[in-house]
This record gives sequence, C-alpha cells and structure tokens, in this order.
Amino acid sequence: MDSKKNVMISIKGMQEVYSIDDSTDVELLTEGEFYKADGKYYAVYQESDVTGMEGTTTTVEVDNDKVSIIREGTITNQMIFIKDKKT
Repeated sequence: MDSKKNVMISIKGMQEVYSIDDSTDVELLTEGEFYKADGKYYAVYQESDVTGMEGTTTTVEVDNDKVSIIREGTITNQMIFIKDKKT
C-alpha cells in the first residue's frame, strides 16, 4: 500500500428532479485521504451535515473500468458504476 495522503477532494455532479423536469449542478469540496492499494485507488472522506449524512464515511474506489462508492456509518450503502454498463 502506498502511504495515505491528506488531500482536498472535489466531487461534482448533477442532481435531477424528474417530477418537475429540473436539474442542479452540485459540488462538494472536503478534506480527505487518497491512497493506492492492491492496484486500486481510494479517496476517503467524512460526510457532514451539509450532505445530510453526518457520521458517515464515504470511500470512492477506482478499479480500471469500475468505480464504487461505499458509505458506512449513519448511512450504509454501495453504488457500483461500470463503464458501458447499466448498473
């Protein structure tokens, strides 16, 4: 495992509300850690009251054509995105 580095993490996305056919660009900027282990890259950060998930640790795992978002704590879930596939 490479050493963990303290970093600023920027996550950008788009939030859509289908019922009113509207979307909003969102951006989260937070402190976290970045490291590489077993050929995968990891970004880990603590959620806050801004996201409504305070007490949750989010891990973004990047492995070739797959990105996983893993949340543990007050919110527990996992989302997996695979290139060229609907998941």
